[in-house]
Amino acid sequence: MKEGKVRRIYDVFLSYNSKDTNAMVRLGDALKRVGLCPWFDKWDIVRGKPWVPQLEKALGRIKCTAVLIGPKGRGPWQEKERQVALNLAKARYRLLVVAALPGAPEKLNLPPFLNTYTVIDL
Repeated sequence: MKEGKVRRIYDVFLSYNSKDTNAMVRLGDALKRVGLCPWFDKWDIVRGKPWVPQLEKALGRIKCTAVLIGPKGRGPWQEKERQVALNLAKARYRLLVVAALPGAPEKLNLPPFLNTYTVIDL
């Protein structure tokens, strides 16, 4: 690590459909207000560097992933993040949280493994 550079410690990786970005900004701001540090791609991806390795590094380092389902449903990259998060939850005892954003459909139509989690209604 370069001198003077502080390594941020994140509390939760936010996995969401990019079509629900506005809701995620509000959620990220709310999490910060209560003292949590969310990893949110719109804030934490370093521009000009490949973004997939940054996602992999964040998912591997952060001990909690929140899979957030909003009005637009699940997104294609979110599905990949979900698979990694499930593997980490099993292999490294990482916490996985499933939450419904405001405006999410009442029936979330979750894949089988996510159906084993209690959904938090935000």
